[in-house]
Amino acid sequence: MREIKFRGKRLDNDEWVYGDLMHSFAHDSLQRDERVYVNVRGVAPKSVGQYTGLKDKNGREVYEGDVVALTPHELPFEVRFIDAAFRLVEPLTNRHEPLSNNQILKVIGNTYENPDLLS
Repeated sequence: MREIKFRGKRLDNDEWVYGDLMHSFAHDSLQRDERVYVNVRGVAPKSVGQYTGLKDKNGREVYEGDVVALTPHELPFEVRFIDAAFRLVEPLTNRHEPLSNNQILKVIGNTYENPDLLS
C-alpha cells in the first residue's frame, strides 16, 4: 500500500513542506476564505500535490504537479491526477497515459516553480 502524503509551498518562507493535507474554511457574509495546510503550515493552494507512491531513477519522490523526463527520449511530461489515477500528460497535445513503476522517470522540476518546462 502506498504512503498517502502531500507537499505544498509555504506562504511564510517559500519552502516546501511535506505531510498530511488539511483544509480550513472560514465564512462571513461577503466572502469565503479557503486555506490549505500541509503539515500544519499555510501553503499556496496551487502548489499542493499528492505523492504518487513512485520514485524517479535517482530515488526522488514523484508528486502530482511534477515535470518529469521520460527516458529514453527525455521529453517533458506533467504528472496529473485524472480519472482517479496518476497520469503523464504531454504538454502540447494534452495526450495522457497512466503513470507506472515500469517507466524510467527523472523529476526535472514542477509546474508551480518551473511552468516554462512544459512550453
